[in-house]
Amino acid sequence: MGIQHFGRPLRDRLVGCHDLLLRWGARHSTCLAGLFHSIYGTATFPQAALNTEARPLVRDRIGEQAERLAFIFCFADRRRLMLENARSPMVWVDHRDGSTHSLSEAELGELTLIEAANLVEQFPFINHGPETVIDDMEQRLTAQAHRLSKETLSDLHTALAARRFGTRTL
Repeated sequence: MGIQHFGRPLRDRLVGCHDLLLRWGARHSTCLAGLFHSIYGTATFPQAALNTEARPLVRDRIGEQAERLAFIFCFADRRRLMLENARSPMVWVDHRDGSTHSLSEAELGELTLIEAANLVEQFPFINHGPETVIDDMEQRLTAQAHRLSKETLSDLHTALAARRFGTRTL
C-alpha cells in the first residue's frame, strides 16, 4: 500500500507539492526538491521512504541542489529556520542533534517556497489539530512572506482561511 499521509498515499502529497511549485513558477530544482521534500522523513512526519545513506542515489536522480534542499527540509528545525533568519548569516539547525549549518539567501527563499507548498497542499486533508499549529505555520510564513510571490501568498491565505473555517477550497 505504501506510505500513507493523512489517509492518502504520500506519493500523491509529494506530487501535489511539486505541482504547486511548478504553478508558482519555482525553479526546476525547487520543484524536484518539493517532490522529494520528505524522502528522509521530517520531525513531524518521521516515516522515511529512504534513509540518508541513499543520498547519493537521490542526488543522481534529482541533482545536487534539489537533493540539498530536500535534505535540509527533512532535517531542519523549520520553525527556527523561518523565524530566526531575518538577516545574514543564514543558518539551519538540525532538529536531530542541534548542529548548525550555513545556508544561502537563495536556499532560504527556495525552502520558504517549499514550506508554503507543503502547507497549502496538505491543509485540505488535515481534519484535526489545534489552532495553535495553524497559527504557528502562519507565523513562520509571515516572517518570510517577502520571499513569496503574490500568487503564492494568495494561495496560502486561502488555504489558511479554509482550514480555519472548515471549508475545502483548494
